[in-house]
Amino acid sequence: MPRFLLTLHAYGTWLADKEEGWTDRRKKQTQPPAPRLGRWQRLSIKHPERRFSPRVQRLAGEAILASASPLRLKVWTIGSSLTHLHPLVGWSDERPAPSIRRSIKRSVSTALREAGEPLPFLSEGGNLRRVLNADGFDFFREQYLPQHGGWLWDHARGWRSPVSSG
Repeated sequence: MPRFLLTLHAYGTWLADKEEGWTDRRKKQTQPPAPRLGRWQRLSIKHPERRFSPRVQRLAGEAILASASPLRLKVWTIGSSLTHLHPLVGWSDERPAPSIRRSIKRSVSTALREAGEPLPFLSEGGNLRRVLNADGFDFFREQYLPQHGGWLWDHARGWRSPVSSG
């Protein structure tokens, strides 16, 4: 079963001036911060920047879990922060990862719209990282996703509330 760590970004939050750098979609590589490009991007976006509040993190996570059965997915873990969500998922057929990501994003957007959140909430695209071995899988589940600080869901432990920042 292929396993992927997907990334869904909140609209307007992952621009080129981000401290952690940004992903060049053409080169498929992380680039260092680019303040001028980031300023241009901010002037170009059509809607206000969105953030995944704890309420929205939980709503989005519940939407991902609700979509698992109809999409024939296995969800192992969902990590979240103010700017992005990471579901760690797998499926046992030949569907391409971008198609799965689109379906999950559609489910999340529908749930947020039904909860009264303004749309668009998610940015276009998002990252896909194939998890190639058990060490990588364990790293994402046990270390990487728990450190995001937002709501965390794990198939073995259920929901864990956000880490307080203070």
